[in-house]
Amino acid sequence: MNGRLIRTLCALLAAIICLTAFIGCTGCRNDTGEEKKNPLSVGETSDYGGVHTDASAPCDGFVAAGGETDYEIVIPDDYEKSAYLWTAASELSLFLSQSSGAAFVTVAESARNTDKKYISLGKTEASRAVPETDVRLGANGYRLVTVGENIFVLGEADLGVLNGVYGLLRKLVGFEVYAPDETTFAEGDVALMQLNVTEVPDIQYRVGDVDTRIDGDEAYRRRLGYNCTDDVFLYVKGTLYHNSVYYFDDVIDRSEYADWFNATRTQLCYTAHGNPERMREMQEYAANLIVEAARTSDANCVTFQQSDGDTWCDCDECTEQLGTYGTNAAVMVKFVNGLSDILQKKMTDAGMGERQITICIFAYMRTEKAPAVAVGDEWRPIDETVRCGDNIAVFYAPINADYTKPFNDTCNTAEYRNMLAWSGICKKLFVWLYQTNFSHYLYPYNSLLTMSDRYRAVAAAGAEFLFDQNQWDQKVKTGFHRLKAWMGAKLAWNTSLDYDRLLDEYFTGYFGAAAEPMRALYEQITYRMEQLSDGTMDGGIYYNVNQPKFYTKAILDGWLELIDRAYEAAELCKESDPPRYRRVVDRICLESLSVRYMRLELYSGKFGTGQLAEERISFRNDCLKLGVDMYAEGVSLSGIFETWGLQ
Repeated sequence: MNGRLIRTLCALLAAIICLTAFIGCTGCRNDTGEEKKNPLSVGETSDYGGVHTDASAPCDGFVAAGGETDYEIVIPDDYEKSAYLWTAASELSLFLSQSSGAAFVTVAESARNTDKKYISLGKTEASRAVPETDVRLGANGYRLVTVGENIFVLGEADLGVLNGVYGLLRKLVGFEVYAPDETTFAEGDVALMQLNVTEVPDIQYRVGDVDTRIDGDEAYRRRLGYNCTDDVFLYVKGTLYHNSVYYFDDVIDRSEYADWFNATRTQLCYTAHGNPERMREMQEYAANLIVEAARTSDANCVTFQQSDGDTWCDCDECTEQLGTYGTNAAVMVKFVNGLSDILQKKMTDAGMGERQITICIFAYMRTEKAPAVAVGDEWRPIDETVRCGDNIAVFYAPINADYTKPFNDTCNTAEYRNMLAWSGICKKLFVWLYQTNFSHYLYPYNSLLTMSDRYRAVAAAGAEFLFDQNQWDQKVKTGFHRLKAWMGAKLAWNTSLDYDRLLDEYFTGYFGAAAEPMRALYEQITYRMEQLSDGTMDGGIYYNVNQPKFYTKAILDGWLELIDRAYEAAELCKESDPPRYRRVVDRICLESLSVRYMRLELYSGKFGTGQLAEERISFRNDCLKLGVDMYAEGVSLSGIFETWGLQ
């Protein structure tokens, strides 16, 4: 075992011992001892906008030199209230120790060594000396400031402090993460900097890939700067999306509550079949459940969203209001406006009147169209009864958009204008986008090229929450879908970042010695799909892309040649860095699966019998090794393997 590794392990052990000494609980709990889902409440986001300023400069001194440090990591004495602070301190100690070989100890402020310099995280007493700024940081933004020789990581919320720790690591040691198993940083002495950084994301909350993890990994999600839904939402009956019927699952089978549902009981009837008294009973019932959920969560947003699928209630009252407003969204907005009023009164009665709970509804399928009209350049509600109340958030999910085009492209005019319409009649806009073909996971989907344009449009519309859904039931993804998760984290934070420079960084960091041929493969796939976007191939997220006319065998064979070149290039690090070599080879293999599957599906008749069987077995084995197990949304590859005669 070499000396540097020993120093790193000692540093990590010291950090763990110190954290264990002052952390007295394993989770964040309320006064009754029940564990809370959310460790910290986040504030309102009005008058919020992205900020990216860096006036930092080099200065004399070191944070660590020669494997030693004069710095402690200092956190507030009430650190136990926030799991975010615990994670921030742990991550900062971990990566500074690994980078420098020095032991970075974390202490509560009252226990700090006054002879030492420090890195202050969050709202310590010492942080009061830092000049204030009028920039609104929101829940995720942060500031990095050097005062004398001490460093301060500041945020309005502790979640922002966690983001700031990763920002500090980027400044001090060049920290970056490209995969759950690919984190880079400089090794050696860590120079002090005169820091003056303010970072506020262009979109307040950003969720990519799936709700809580990226590539199946929670730490990778955090390090990319993505939020998870637990940062935002409290849960009623353990559910989040498409959940309004679940609020009433205790009564759904009882005949006396039939008027609370549509005829098939797959959706609510938001008018209670035209009975205002019964509708109020529904609202009271739902409000009581939300109040109970709020007792064990500090989150201030709850979802109340229609069931999935293109169904609705067609009772006389709902049908009449559809005729009046031209959208089923009208009855839903009216219902939740009333629900919000009742909820806030019940929160006051329960001793939680200081909290304003936002109710988040879907604009999706039957409710996608906003009950709004354009008046010049403005959008207004058809009447004031369908204006969303102050505590209503609309989660706009344009499922029929073409995500291979910019959001404001002519082919997406209806979806883009509808987003603006919702923005005009609600104060809180959330947006749900899509970045894969849900019928064909193993095929490329060209949504990356237009991602920055799409995100800019969403940010300009005032959206404070973005969920860009990838293959939610596929942990490991081929077809460069891993790249989308990484790129989405960067661009949702700062929509003005340069696309090509990001690509250069990713391919170098992720593919190493094989970056050049893998970048060429990506560019050729993108170029081919751009050719097809002239109307030859539809960009819908369920379109049948598995057609030979889109991908000739010659094209696919050419792409496999680039993959072979990538394997050859990776050999350069086989002897010098065997673990890195194995990671890169697996990543090349992962991207090969898309091309290999297209050849096997589209051109099986072009193979000799023995060759076809051999390639199918090889494909199956590589899928099993790498963890690729889904062909499409809800469709396992095991069925494909069975049709091939493979068990």
